[in-house]
Amino acid sequence: AAMDGSAAEAKVDGAVKKNDDLEEVREFIQGPFFSDLRRRVLYYMEVMQMQQQRELPGNFGDSKQTFEADEDFGDSSEDEQHGTQDRQLRKAERLRRHLEAKWSFPEIPGRRAVPG
Repeated sequence: AAMDGSAAEAKVDGAVKKNDDLEEVREFIQGPFFSDLRRRVLYYMEVMQMQQQRELPGNFGDSKQTFEADEDFGDSSEDEQHGTQDRQLRKAERLRRHLEAKWSFPEIPGRRAVPG
């Protein structure tokens, strides 16, 4: 009968220790861990939004102005300027298509409409 009493006490002590450990984990997760995780996720989202705004196709007016400013060398012939302008326009269009694909939603099999 004495063995049964000590085994029961050990079970109770183990259960109490387990509850204490779970309480510590809960406090840690709800405290500094969650607040730090939340801060890091919000910062990451802010950085991604800024990058997306910089790279969205609607913001290409600035890059075309840069291309036009680069063309004013004056020493090259008309054909070279036309070729350079064509190359720059093709490059700008490729960049626009790349960034548009980069920031679009991925294709999901079976999806009938784009989210949003």
